[in-house]
Amino acid sequence: MKKDKNRFYLKQVNIVCKALSDEAEVLAGKLSEQFVVNLMECAKAEKKIIHTTETGVLWLTDCPDIAGYLTAGELPTMVWLHEDNRHCNFADIRYAVEAPQELEADFYDKIYRRDAGIPWEIAETKRCIIRETTVDDVDSFVKIYQDPGITRYTDAFCIEPQKEREHVKEYIEKVYEFFGFGVWTVLWKETGEVIGRVGFEQPYAGEAGKAAGDDEDDGDDDELLALGYMIARPWQGKGIAKEACKAALDYARGELEVSKVQVVIHAENQPSLQLAERLGFREWRDLTGKGGKFLKGVLELSE
Repeated sequence: MKKDKNRFYLKQVNIVCKALSDEAEVLAGKLSEQFVVNLMECAKAEKKIIHTTETGVLWLTDCPDIAGYLTAGELPTMVWLHEDNRHCNFADIRYAVEAPQELEADFYDKIYRRDAGIPWEIAETKRCIIRETTVDDVDSFVKIYQDPGITRYTDAFCIEPQKEREHVKEYIEKVYEFFGFGVWTVLWKETGEVIGRVGFEQPYAGEAGKAAGDDEDDGDDDELLALGYMIARPWQGKGIAKEACKAALDYARGELEVSKVQVVIHAENQPSLQLAERLGFREWRDLTGKGGKFLKGVLELSE
């Protein structure tokens, strides 16, 4: 895990099962370089948690009462499940693990960020940072999508920022939190400016139509994640789209563990088609649909 401003503490609260003491030591030792791990006594835990104003903490507990106090205080919480507490009610807890000592630091980072409302950082390139989209990005995207050249071949961004903010909140909950991926925001690393989007959408469900002259579907290719990308006009022609797409494809290969992806591009969108070719997309097929003629390419993600 990167040592940045979002670095946090992992605190274990009231680990009541004595059989877990050795495992807790293993966990503390493994994560000592990334986290500060505190083992707190049950008798002191309740009062301290209720009145805590401490931020930057991911709380780990196997006690339902303590878990209830933590969630009531809207504190990032994860439950340690084992044989002695499986009968307990943890219905209000979003995240639970059975063997925390076996998990990597990146896992804890993502859980903390998700529960604390901090976007996941997906990738960092030479010039860009790719992270999950937030409601704070909306105003920048509204401005970017006002350029007719951006919306010529893609869906327009909502011109009402408040409605778009509600959409982003829903997207975070129903896409990022459910699938663990989606379409992300591209930032210019030097300034933090929002300059575009890149990421993956769920398989197209016939939106672009079927292959021309083909009455049957394309088999497994229809089930592939679809790469999407957009870079604001002032940043085009600098190789940034390729840089961001390559990082997204590396993430798909390594983190999402997919071996093949697709891309669907309007047939007249030559710059995007050329970029897809340079990225290695092949097996192009003609599609017809509501928006006109499209081309669908497929990319094998090598090991």
